[in-house]
Amino acid sequence: MICKILTGTKITTDGKYKFYAFDDFQRLCFLEEGVKDGDKSAIRYEFGHAPNAPLGQCLRASLPHTPGAEPEWVTYEYDALGRLINKELSINNLLF
Repeated sequence: MICKILTGTKITTDGKYKFYAFDDFQRLCFLEEGVKDGDKSAIRYEFGHAPNAPLGQCLRASLPHTPGAEPEWVTYEYDALGRLINKELSINNLLF
């Protein structure tokens, strides 16, 4: 299941803000932070089916990026017991 945004909360301190969005299971799936009229960055998390994880596991997480831009992703792979067995970073279609 790819997470969908259900709720969000903005917290403002010293001209900075953070916007949090959560999926149906209250897992963080989007975070945006920055200055009201300045620099901003966003991180996205996507969840899906994984063995021995009734609510699923994080299948990929973006690197911080400008909101609206196509992010680079870190992809996670799990074994049959739900343990993390592989983590890949793809930048410009190159795997690390």
